[in-house]
Amino acid sequence: MFFKKLNPTTNENTIMLPAHLSPTQKLKSSGSFFSYLGILCFLFLWTENCFGSDFFIGQESYREKNYKKAIEIWQPLANNGNMRAQNGLGAMFFFGRGVQQDYQLALQWYTLAAKQNYPLAQNNIGWMYDNGLGVKKNYKTAVHWYSLAAEQGDAVSQNNLGWLYDKGNGVTQNYQTAFKWYKRSSEQGWPVAQFNLGWLYSKGHGVDKDLVRAYMWWHNSGTLGYDHARKHKRLLEKELKPVALAKAKYLARECSIKKYKEC
Repeated sequence: MFFKKLNPTTNENTIMLPAHLSPTQKLKSSGSFFSYLGILCFLFLWTENCFGSDFFIGQESYREKNYKKAIEIWQPLANNGNMRAQNGLGAMFFFGRGVQQDYQLALQWYTLAAKQNYPLAQNNIGWMYDNGLGVKKNYKTAVHWYSLAAEQGDAVSQNNLGWLYDKGNGVTQNYQTAFKWYKRSSEQGWPVAQFNLGWLYSKGHGVDKDLVRAYMWWHNSGTLGYDHARKHKRLLEKELKPVALAKAKYLARECSIKKYKEC
């Protein structure tokens, strides 16, 4: 499951733009880096449903970068219809992990899993159409796949769908709908969506302009590891008056305590 690039690029002089993270970009936390692939592994390998013994062995092999063994384990599972193994093989072909990178094979495996209504695979297909990877770029098709996954509660898909509504790609631009999807994703703790939600608050797009709320979401996004949000938070600190800044910091703490619900 993958995210689109920052838009535009991560030029240090480019600020205050919504984010749609790519698989090559990284989140930063406490001096250490973890790539989107790490989050991908958490999402599609570490859920409670992933702990079937065979799949778990494949997962351990993948974590240890023993991709050959992971493929040997996942291939028969995938052939027998295991949607997580199918999605896992799709990811390996997408990234070229243990195999030659092949977007077409990645799409084939993702599609098998997606037809079983597996949200992570649905999002992955949406990502490929969103970016024209192995397929002709088609935002409407991306919206279709993102929507299927987002409606099932997948946080990354919700953010990606929100991004398309935010930008008007494949749909009529609608900031209110973008806000809705960013909010749902943010409440699940997805830092990129939290940054995007803060962006809407900072600009008054789809919601009343509220720099205090923008700071709150950027603060929490940065705390969760999204370095882009930290930079914007520091810029906003210079704009807010002391009383407003104190309120923003208080709300950020309260929001974190509430696990980002009802913030």
